[in-house]
Amino acid sequence: EDDLAAALIRLPARYREILLLHYHHGYSRKELAQMLEMSYVAVQQLIWRAKDALREQLEGGSDK
Repeated sequence: EDDLAAALIRLPARYREILLLHYHHGYSRKELAQMLEMSYVAVQQLIWRAKDALREQLEGGSDK
């Protein structure tokens, strides 16, 4: 759990925001698209990129 929190803190703010809104607060991709004034596809891509960046952090990848 501490590793996850540390990895989230190291992510760019936009990635951290989308992951927390989706997974912690439970907003759907459709809700996020409306809230953030983005297309559904853009939200989906942002979530994918954020998850990839988080995975890299957790696996000891680069400290971007």
